[in-house]
Amino acid sequence: MQNDARFFYRVTETNVDGFGGEATEFVSFNKELDDKDYDEFQTALNRAKDKDLDTSDMIELALGFFGKYDGEICVAPYVGAFEF
Repeated sequence: MQNDARFFYRVTETNVDGFGGEATEFVSFNKELDDKDYDEFQTALNRAKDKDLDTSDMIELALGFFGKYDGEICVAPYVGAFEF
């Protein structure tokens, strides 16, 4: 039996504009990240941030650096949002 479960993570780039702004994307993997994987992906994100790219391109680059668990950028894993 194939396991099609995906594990979703919010990835936020801080200070994207030099004035404290943030940009958020979501990524998913076919395995939940353990502490070691989490640290490795964080390192990959930090490495990608050294490039002069927009947020989604940096995350794509970091996913390539990380290279595990079929990671991909995805849509937010919820069906709605509220703001008040």
